Amino acid sequence: MTFMVRVAILLTCMFSVYGHADMVQPPPRNAVDRSLAPWNGSMPKMWNHHVDSYICPVASGEGIDGLSLRNGQSCFWFSHGCTIHCDKCDGKTARFGSTCGNEKTAKATICDPNLRTLNRKAICGSNEDKYYFSPWRAPGSAPVFDSCGMAGGSPWAQGAPGWAPGGAASAGIRYKNTTHAKQGDLGSKVLPPALSGTIWTAGDLVEVSWTMRTNHGGGYQWRIAPVASNLTEQVFQRTVLEPEGMSSLRWGGKSGKQLWFNATRISKGTIPAGSTWTMNPLPRVDATKYPDAMDAFPAPCYDPNAPSDANVSVQGLCSGWYGPDNLEVVDTVRVPVDLTPGEYVVQWRWDCEESSQIWSNCADVTVRAHPATTLV
Repeated sequence: MTFMVRVAILLTCMFSVYGHADMVQPPPRNAVDRSLAPWNGSMPKMWNHHVDSYICPVASGEGIDGLSLRNGQSCFWFSHGCTIHCDKCDGKTARFGSTCGNEKTAKATICDPNLRTLNRKAICGSNEDKYYFSPWRAPGSAPVFDSCGMAGGSPWAQGAPGWAPGGAASAGIRYKNTTHAKQGDLGSKVLPPALSGTIWTAGDLVEVSWTMRTNHGGGYQWRIAPVASNLTEQVFQRTVLEPEGMSSLRWGGKSGKQLWFNATRISKGTIPAGSTWTMNPLPRVDATKYPDAMDAFPAPCYDPNAPSDANVSVQGLCSGWYGPDNLEVVDTVRVPVDLTPGEYVVQWRWDCEESSQIWSNCADVTVRAHPATTLV
């Protein structure tokens, strides 16, 4: 293999892979294609995380390693080309720099290396701090195309036509169009309610979870809004579902194995002001095994299979570029005690650090009155 061919392959790996993740609990509206083929079938025996495909696997609950396609294309609803303190996303820019020319005025609020998920050794704001304008560096300040995500992440597909396996798509910026949704559709406008029977009680602690397909660091927040409201980002910002207690990792679904850990949370420099965001606990590289790696921090579990940053072919137990596919990150959040009983939409928003991208999923829940409010 010639030197130039090796360089071309390396650049393809560096610039054609972007984060994918989706909500697991409550079941997301974004899984709108779950009843269609191939998502109503079985997991393929072979597929490549490093090549974009229609796969958004979640634990099936059938054994520790069992996987399901029931989440459809939920991990393809996001906003691409979005950076801190901009008014809109450009749908084109993958990473590095601002997408709206505000480099001289936009200020990151996350500079502490312990709160950053990549490139931790770079001095904040220096030329080496290449992710300074990424969404996670000022959580909640970057815009989105839609609060429930945009199909394919951009108004237009990017890259060569086709769909992997067997085709080519660029960085996930391509949605597999179906009768339910197509490239560029806005989630809050086209996704119908997906009633799952999830019932919460105002004032209670409830369990929510998400899963990682491709890891690009950053952090996330859970929010809620009345189903009858205009489901904009501003409306969801009014009611944040604040996390409490420890988070956990769960492999194999609710009947699988679970490990609790102390999540890293931040409430300074966030939007909404003072609201809590949670750092993605899954490192690209486990610092316990690779302490000198640029993109490393300690994994939340003992990871005997922890891959190095250059290894894109191995899934760790709780670290690495991909998954693992049977893993959920589980949080316990408080349902506000003063929520009016009724139907609500839960939003999960993940602000990436390595890329100029924000993942968003929405799900339907019913909220019952707190027992104390029903006593007269």
